[in-house]
Amino acid sequence: MAQRPEPPRRRPVRGCTQPDRSPHGPASAQAGGRPGEGPRWRKWLRDHGVLATVSATVAATLVLTLAPEAFEVAAVKDKIRSAKPGGGADIRYTVRFQDPGYQLVTPAGVTLSAGQRRYLKEWELGDPATQSRDGYDLDKVMRELRAAGAANPDELFLRLTLEGRRNQPIFVDDVRPVDIHRTAPLKGAFLDLPPQDGGETQKMVFDFDEAVPRARKAVESESPESTEEFTPGGLFFHTETLTVKDAVQDSLVIKSTATRKAVTFKIRVDYRIGDTSRHLTIDDHGRPFALTPVNCTRKGRPVENGYVNGRVAYEDIWQMGDDAKVHRVPDPGSHEHQCLDLSREK
Repeated sequence: MAQRPEPPRRRPVRGCTQPDRSPHGPASAQAGGRPGEGPRWRKWLRDHGVLATVSATVAATLVLTLAPEAFEVAAVKDKIRSAKPGGGADIRYTVRFQDPGYQLVTPAGVTLSAGQRRYLKEWELGDPATQSRDGYDLDKVMRELRAAGAANPDELFLRLTLEGRRNQPIFVDDVRPVDIHRTAPLKGAFLDLPPQDGGETQKMVFDFDEAVPRARKAVESESPESTEEFTPGGLFFHTETLTVKDAVQDSLVIKSTATRKAVTFKIRVDYRIGDTSRHLTIDDHGRPFALTPVNCTRKGRPVENGYVNGRVAYEDIWQMGDDAKVHRVPDPGSHEHQCLDLSREK
């Protein structure tokens, strides 16, 4: 009986051996080490657990340390903003005189110029043709006299406008007069064109009859004998707050009074940004603000609103007459004028 030939044996193809897919086979060893140890990433976590814990602790400490600065976005922006050209000022301000009339007194020996005298001789209330001539108007006359040291008689009104230049809010803690110098009332030339109506509504008052003038609230007067619509009340910053915000303008009308001594002064604004306290000093283009009592030499009978008829003494007086024109007074050394009755309390 013939034998059936055996089928030929197939040789395995090199490089194509099938991987052992058992859970304990070589494939498992390739993914994570010895058989039975699982994937390699589990071994890494086990071996590096302590390092990961330390790293997490350090990272948490850094976050807690730097978080306050990182989250103070406005403060960080302000640091960048202040470093830029022209970015050094925290507050932008303007100051304007809010005189209801045109009244100034110059120091002794300071006279009106020829151009000022010529303009005033031709000026007439209500005549547009005389309001501006030869490059002059009343505002220019006032500016020139102030530059020569002239002061407002009895009262001075200033409008102070503040505008924030920081991302953070700016908290104003105080506004007060500084660099105060007192002298006898000025006796030079007196330009006397009184107001035709009431003045501005005030928010703040500086009373220079106080030994140390401070910002006080402007309180509407209830006395019919008072010379003023508004009088000094309590300290302004005891009850009021003032916050200056970025790119927002806030105006403050300040009334200053002096009845006994002439004064010059500047204005200091104390403020805070975050935890930093700063201040700025405001003046009239490098000159101090100036205020003087009317130089009364003799007082007579009371008239109304706390005034008395009296006489004043100056080197020169320019005054508006009943004809709505400006006249040079012939007897400036002894001229009839209303004076404050200082025997009455304010």
